[in-house]
Amino acid sequence: MTRDIKGIQMLCKLTFFLCFVLAFTGNATTADAPIVTTIAGGVNGKTGWEASGFSGDGGPASESTVDQPYGLSVDNDGNLFIADQQNHRIRKIDKDGNISTIAGIGLVGFDDFAGDDGPAVDARLFGATDVFAHSSGEIYIADWGNNRIRKIDTSGVIRTVAGGGTNPPSDGGSALEAFFTPYCVAVDDDGTMYIGTYPVYDDDAPYHQILRVDTKGSITVFAGTASGTAGFSGDGGPATEAQLNEPKDVAIGPDGSIYIADLMNHRVRKVDTDGVITTFAGSGDAGKTKWGTNYSGDGGPATEAELDEVRALAVSDKGTVYIADSDNHCVRAVGTDGVISTVAGGVLNDYGSTTSGFSGDGGAATAALFGQPYGLALDSSGNLYISTDNERIRMVAGVESTSVGDGDDGEGDDGDDDADSDDSADPFAGDAPIVQTIAGGVNGLTTWEAYGFEGDGGPASESALDEPYGLSFDSDGNLFIADNTNHRIRRIDTDGNISTVAGIGEVSEGSFGGDDGPATEAILNYPTDVFAHHSGDIYIADQGNGRIRKIDTSGGISTVAGGGKNRPSDGGSALDLSIAPYCVAVDTDGTMYIGTFPYSYEDPEYHQIVRVDSDGSVSVFAGAGTAGFDGDGGPATEALLNEPKDVVIGPGGSVYIADYLNHRVRVVDSNGTITTFAGSGETGDYKSGNHFSGDNGPATEAVLNGVRALAVSDAGNVYIGESSNYCVRGVQDGYIMTAAGGVINEAGETYEGFSGDGGSSIEAVFGSIYGLALDSTGSLYISTGNQRIRMVEGIEYFANEGDDDDSDNGDDGEGEDEGGDGDTVALPSGEVGPMGLDLDPTFGDQGLRQTPENPVSGDKIEVEIFVTEGANGEGGFLAELTWDVQELSYSAFSTQDVFSGAMTLETAGDGKMTLSNVILGGLASKDSGSAGVATFEVVETFSGEAQITLYSGKLGPNDVTIGPGAAYVVIGGNKDVSLTPQQASDFDGDGIVGFGDFLQFASGFGGVEGDSRYDSRLDLDKDGFVGFSDFLSFAAVFGQLVE
Repeated sequence: MTRDIKGIQMLCKLTFFLCFVLAFTGNATTADAPIVTTIAGGVNGKTGWEASGFSGDGGPASESTVDQPYGLSVDNDGNLFIADQQNHRIRKIDKDGNISTIAGIGLVGFDDFAGDDGPAVDARLFGATDVFAHSSGEIYIADWGNNRIRKIDTSGVIRTVAGGGTNPPSDGGSALEAFFTPYCVAVDDDGTMYIGTYPVYDDDAPYHQILRVDTKGSITVFAGTASGTAGFSGDGGPATEAQLNEPKDVAIGPDGSIYIADLMNHRVRKVDTDGVITTFAGSGDAGKTKWGTNYSGDGGPATEAELDEVRALAVSDKGTVYIADSDNHCVRAVGTDGVISTVAGGVLNDYGSTTSGFSGDGGAATAALFGQPYGLALDSSGNLYISTDNERIRMVAGVESTSVGDGDDGEGDDGDDDADSDDSADPFAGDAPIVQTIAGGVNGLTTWEAYGFEGDGGPASESALDEPYGLSFDSDGNLFIADNTNHRIRRIDTDGNISTVAGIGEVSEGSFGGDDGPATEAILNYPTDVFAHHSGDIYIADQGNGRIRKIDTSGGISTVAGGGKNRPSDGGSALDLSIAPYCVAVDTDGTMYIGTFPYSYEDPEYHQIVRVDSDGSVSVFAGAGTAGFDGDGGPATEALLNEPKDVVIGPGGSVYIADYLNHRVRVVDSNGTITTFAGSGETGDYKSGNHFSGDNGPATEAVLNGVRALAVSDAGNVYIGESSNYCVRGVQDGYIMTAAGGVINEAGETYEGFSGDGGSSIEAVFGSIYGLALDSTGSLYISTGNQRIRMVEGIEYFANEGDDDDSDNGDDGEGEDEGGDGDTVALPSGEVGPMGLDLDPTFGDQGLRQTPENPVSGDKIEVEIFVTEGANGEGGFLAELTWDVQELSYSAFSTQDVFSGAMTLETAGDGKMTLSNVILGGLASKDSGSAGVATFEVVETFSGEAQITLYSGKLGPNDVTIGPGAAYVVIGGNKDVSLTPQQASDFDGDGIVGFGDFLQFASGFGGVEGDSRYDSRLDLDKDGFVGFSDFLSFAAVFGQLVE
């Protein structure tokens, strides 16, 4: 339960009033961003050095003053320790919010060092720069001015444990005989100390090193050269041979790796368990510029980001690294995928530089102003504490959503700011697939200037392309590319080598030639698409020549459609057609589907999909011929299309059309009826939340922009290349999400570029998307205006179980049998459709399960999970139930011994709870039926309708889950219940009327019954309006526990 921290209660109330005014005037805070507040310092109202001082001991920390608060650490009990440097003290904020001094008398003088073996509160400290709370209860202090590491034991006695001698650390021997100037300290579970040291003044020890003191008290150099000289070198080699430059903080990761804040190298360095040092974050340039939506590098690899004086670190138990980017006045975070983002501060001024200052308490952390951040710490609730030169300690609430275990599972210490417990999901896009370039761009350029022709006979990664358009895989795994402006079809074989299979690369007047000869000697004219058929034949949309051409298995080329004068509507022979083909797909029986529209003024003006049967006869399959949008729900032949740029065949025989200028994907079913499959028809250049308009919702409501390419998997998942949104979206079971690209710039629009290889596909930047293809391993290949072919690895997994539909093998994902029609893991970050599991099927139908009678408060509700299909032997199923704690309370779960272990109960936010576990493959099958029963109780305050939602997903090689399936509805709660004021105001159900409840109240303030903003829970006086009287009722119980 959230604690009632008395010391900051009044501050929270004041913050409430401020935010109330903002809400009243319509200036609501960013809903999803973490909130920042000040918890200590600044009582005199100043925000710079004038705010410094010493006061407040014995009272609320919010009414105290501090003077240059540096290092921070949180112990197992939730107490926060502060190295109050210029007050020459270590101070503690207890869990009630009160501040006190635990070490130091606050005076320095001739005898600056004193007090060992006595009470820590009577000792002299000199400019203590860091503090570390160990799981044992002992507190370690970097007593910088006294050249010592000191330790306070559990009885409050202080003593020196390292330093105070005369020997260089490189001499080894006893730590008590060493001379160094410590700036930071971290201690692992076994008691091994890691100490960062560098000279601040001329008489300081001149060593830029990390020292290691083992449990026997022996000292060695852990990182930095033996001489300790400043510089940057050594990445990829032994840490003891590397150079550092002012290591300001040291932190221990959950796997035992050591992270170093290498201040003047503008980097975070990392030493692994083998002693090898590398750069973890930072390009080495001091970052003063911004691109995209954040500082240099946000959304990309941390090693390419620009940092400016890294001063402090904190590492979560999951491995998320928080970085005090001191001169950028912000805190950055690097997830386990290596991608960096800003979590607090970093506001830009009119000149494009980050702004130093103090503002933003009670609002979004990324909109707040900070001075220089000096220290960082994470508590067990995922709150981030930041000490700054504003002479304050500030807290960013819930920056990392946490589920606290029974202790630390890594080498980092439980109660430390450098390895706080956190089992949460990575908040920084850790689950997205990885993107890499496999062809093109050998000249290092990333735009149209990267074009060229070279590389045949060698690795595709060393080649050059010129406008690569359509893509397709054959049954053997070879990738074919319509290399448009090189007038060639090129192939990347399974060894990664590239070659030309058709086209001499030249065009001229009367440019058609080469039929009935070798394809490599033929003249192609801007080929726009290629299709590899399961028979081994290769089909080419030779647009500039107005023909579909085919390369047979002997390598000979011929025309199979086009080159004549007839309209498609005339019927007759395919060789009599006059068309300007842009795309082509061929089904198993050899029936061709050709997309055509006028590309130049000379082209036939038909916006159609033309069908050519296996006997060569022609008919119009879709499109009346003129450009436009019309006809959904009727015959495809009467509909209007507008530049159909791709056509693919689905596993059930449906034909999908990239209706480019209608900004839609259209689908023609086996009865010839056309409908919109995806896209609202508006053009989309913006993003909502973390995705483009429509992500995680129905595909038909999504805003697409320039649908240019398609690929359809054997499971029926549809991938959409959005040329002008610079992204690929995926649709599964009618729901859409972003699979690659779609990064947003400062203006809130998607932007084109090239970055992100080796990182998350949804953090990568793409140019225009030209073509798509899926290989048999479920990897997605994308051709782009960056003159490259890029691969998103393992976006979809295929089980090799054979094909049972009418679609063709060997195609670019368009219904091919490249691995069978077996089970597939969902699209990345997916939130659609049940798979494998269902809820109690006794009541209702169509996925809606309802209680047979109306329960009231105290009644038990049992919900049974059923297995609906066999578990994959390589994985199994994920089962997760979600419900609202204000409606139902969880009692128990009885299992049929098919789960991998005990069920996990977690808080999901917004007053929701989840219960989840994994059913391992082989333990459950369709025949085994019930997997377990969850028991809930109707809470006293419930009346109306509650819902228990089952999220289910099949696990496979990619370990990706999918989302909401069946829902179990509870209708009841007919008992007339009177709520206490505290119960009525605890909107998030966490047991206290706190800041989370305030945010909900502020967001709904001013709502009137009947409009979209109105929330009846917030209408405390039930007058149909969330107004000032409701605010007064809420404020009266703010900070109180719910009885």
